[in-house]
Amino acid sequence: MPTTSAPRLWPSSVRLLAKARIAHRLAMHVPVKHFYLKAERPLVSFTFDDIPDSAATTGAGILAEKGVHGTFYVSGNLVGSLSPQWQHA
Repeated sequence: MPTTSAPRLWPSSVRLLAKARIAHRLAMHVPVKHFYLKAERPLVSFTFDDIPDSAATTGAGILAEKGVHGTFYVSGNLVGSLSPQWQHA
């Protein structure tokens, strides 16, 4: 019976992954001060994480038709990576 194994990671990839995990865990313990916005009218925030093509094209188009804005967030772990999605950013 053939066996399958996980893809082999390069040592630099392992170090990068370990650093990201440590940074994430540390960030969970950093004290933050909450900011409360006083608004004259109700607000809604539309966010799109990591800019999938559907959000960058279809989602942004729908918001534009309605005259509203959205915010696109890119994970810090993706900085420096190449993706066709970045052309929309």
